[in-house]
Amino acid sequence: DPQTDVEKLERLMALYERRASDNARRAFIAALGDCQADLPTIGKSGSVDLGRGGKGYSYAKWEDICEAIKPILHRHGFALNFKVGADDRHVIVTGTLSHREGHSDEATYPLPFDTSGAKNPVQAMGSSISYGKRYVANALLNLTSRDGIEADDDGRQGPPATSELITQAEITQLQTLIEEAGADHDRFCRYFGQPVESFPKTW
Repeated sequence: DPQTDVEKLERLMALYERRASDNARRAFIAALGDCQADLPTIGKSGSVDLGRGGKGYSYAKWEDICEAIKPILHRHGFALNFKVGADDRHVIVTGTLSHREGHSDEATYPLPFDTSGAKNPVQAMGSSISYGKRYVANALLNLTSRDGIEADDDGRQGPPATSELITQAEITQLQTLIEEAGADHDRFCRYFGQPVESFPKTW
């Protein structure tokens, strides 16, 4: 219709898009709450031996996390996808949690190459990618895990249950500083008796 007020039509379309986006966001939040109620506690089947008297620690493997959450995400209309990038010093893992109603949330985790042990460069990158996927999934879904260093040990090791742990940003910064200083990551963790992701804000 040549008489149509294009400016008014554009405003109506913008209003419609904002309304649709808001509805999608609300559906995402509601579905995520239901989904998180169904997510299991992930067992820690992986382990890291710090050697030379170090306590070592256990962790939830990405393959175990993926197997546990996939059917639940599908049931609640979610899909979790990852993009991986890298620069000379870091692997950058970005995860996108998308809902069938159209809204999505995103988290990015940069981390240095995992050169611990006898890994070759390809293995170091692969280990960092797996590590990044675990932490991005944890950030997007608020996953929990049991056993190993997070298990209830009557206060015999690690920070008290009420201690506030350092944030993901602080973990990344600390790992970067370890790398820049040329320090040995495993030896650093061995000194404190736990991995950096379990450091409390105050001791």
